[in-house]
Amino acid sequence: MKKLLLIIISVVAIALFFFIKPFSYSLTEERVNRYFIERADSEKFNKQIAISDLAEASIKLSDMTAQIGRREPNKIQFDAKASIDVKSLLGNRDTTLTFSLSAAPYYNADERAIYVKDVEILNATTESSSVNAMMPVMKPILEDALSSYFETKPVYQLNPEKRWKEKLAYRFGKGIEVVPGNIIITFRD
Repeated sequence: MKKLLLIIISVVAIALFFFIKPFSYSLTEERVNRYFIERADSEKFNKQIAISDLAEASIKLSDMTAQIGRREPNKIQFDAKASIDVKSLLGNRDTTLTFSLSAAPYYNADERAIYVKDVEILNATTESSSVNAMMPVMKPILEDALSSYFETKPVYQLNPEKRWKEKLAYRFGKGIEVVPGNIIITFRD
């Protein structure tokens, strides 16, 4: 009788293991935003860019937050601020750029991290009208700079020292699904 009960419990456990979707890890917007804050001091985006040999800009990114799958399916939208110091023939300007960008997340199983690609600036405004006038020229340059930054810096790096579910995702993660408010790391292809 005990063996039969043990067999039934084992079969139910195996069925739950394979057929009900416990084999995923849900990464929330809150956790991604906390990750940005935690690494903000050590990995700041700070870039010097040239604008058509007429100007040079120093850009420092701050206050980045993510909205996962809410505005566009399968995309993350980031809202951020950047301090910009523009030096041009017309003089120097310091301004703050407020912008939103959209990007497609993907999972790198070898690095156990979520990166983004296809970075697109959706809107950008500054408090300086002269810098706003330069935005059509600056936008593709800034998109390229942000794309190269996100190619090397993940939006989230799994840590096996954290919760047990994150440890499972670290070990068995295969891909991701984006749902509003969450990135689901799947353990199966």
